[in-house]
Amino acid sequence: MKTFDLHCHPTLKPMLTLQKHRKSPWDEVDNIANKIFDSQSNLNQLLDGNCNLACVGLMAIEAAFLKGALVQTVAGPVRYIDKRQIRRMARKVKGYCYPDLLEQEIDSVINNAVNKEEPWERVKWINSMDEYEPDDMDTLYLIATLEGGHALYYGRNESSDINIITDKLKEYRKGDPLRLLYLTLTHISPNVFANHAYAIKILGKKPFLPLGNGISDMGHQVIDTCLNARWEGKPILIDIKHLSMVARKQFYAKYSDKPIIASHVAVTGCSWSTKPIAKFRKKKAHPVYKVKYERQRGHINGTRFNPDSINLYDEDIKAILRSGGLIGLILDERVLGYAKEEKKTSKEFISDSEWNEFIAPMPLAEQQHRHMDDDENQLDEEEERQNEEEETLLLVGEGAKRSMAQQRNHLLHLLNNIMHIMIVGQTMDKPVNPGKHIVIGSDFDGLINAIDCCPAAEDFEFLQYNLEEAIELYASDLIPDPAAFVSDVFYNNGVEFLNKHF
Repeated sequence: MKTFDLHCHPTLKPMLTLQKHRKSPWDEVDNIANKIFDSQSNLNQLLDGNCNLACVGLMAIEAAFLKGALVQTVAGPVRYIDKRQIRRMARKVKGYCYPDLLEQEIDSVINNAVNKEEPWERVKWINSMDEYEPDDMDTLYLIATLEGGHALYYGRNESSDINIITDKLKEYRKGDPLRLLYLTLTHISPNVFANHAYAIKILGKKPFLPLGNGISDMGHQVIDTCLNARWEGKPILIDIKHLSMVARKQFYAKYSDKPIIASHVAVTGCSWSTKPIAKFRKKKAHPVYKVKYERQRGHINGTRFNPDSINLYDEDIKAILRSGGLIGLILDERVLGYAKEEKKTSKEFISDSEWNEFIAPMPLAEQQHRHMDDDENQLDEEEERQNEEEETLLLVGEGAKRSMAQQRNHLLHLLNNIMHIMIVGQTMDKPVNPGKHIVIGSDFDGLINAIDCCPAAEDFEFLQYNLEEAIELYASDLIPDPAAFVSDVFYNNGVEFLNKHF
């Protein structure tokens, strides 16, 4: 069965080494069984997974991430991560600024068009589906996307001249150097375009705290340049992944006439009006609120949802479906809601500026009841330190052993997310088939902790077979034809969408 991936990073991990020592995107980055740093979607792995069409998330890794003590520590002990490369990127040394890194990622495919080990295999950037040959399974056709508006900065970290930024987007619209399918407006640290949802739970919190308020004026100018037909070239769709809840609301209110992309996501399992907030507390040191959730049970026994606001609320799902967009399901175990059984809570941070809209419609008396007192906060901080230590060990160690039971659990968490999208979609006033708007957006090689039932792109076929079987057992009432549904999710839906919009 063929596979299409809406969001993966086959060119990213080689960027963590110096250019003169850099592996090609065909080569495997093998850090001795570390799931997070090992290759998950190099060009070989994608082709081995019957994937001949994929969207590459071009991503200039943010300086905030590279300056983290943990990244500096693992550079060296973890193979294929070079401290010199990390430090130069973090300091934005000449030749290592965001635009330079993007250019190198793009060129890594152009300069390695042929697999040296198996020369009948090739890779090719495309600017239109007219260039795609569906039956050519020896060629991997790649579509460029851009993850993080910070990658549009120029020079070392300049962003004040919006005209330079929008001119760059106009070049991308015309396919120079490549046409972008979509832009992910923000990422894991603050930028000038929009506030982000909190995502990084290790490496120290401060550089990753969401401090803004929705979409800025510059952000609206960027979106207009991407979407408005008055500009030459083809529109660049907007990916709402990583936007804060408030920023997403603002986006839907103004731009829902174009197809909305959610490229690599999971769902919260609730409405944004009924968030499962257990406790919250205003932080003294930073202009944010800490929010602690109860992780709600899923539709399948033993599963839970991840309630963090980086995931889709029911209203997000409906907005995407109404727009004719795509929901790309991430294959990261934690984002999908999996955690140790004893971990029944989750935490994140919300910007002061967005707090009133985020906490609404909770009455003031209820807010006072849920406010975390000093003793509760002290216990919570200790629990958080322990969680961060566990995450750190996972990042630098060999990762958890893949038992059959854990593989099954991860599979059911993926299906639980699918079921919720189907259920929400079927409640909409305007008839829509939600199953036609779900695809895979694995986020492979995006430094994720991949699900054990599909740790890399070469395992796509195994995942398809097991998902079809799980649907028959747990969701046949929602999905009466599991085989057709799986074919749609893994390939047909994406190709049909691209034929319309690319």
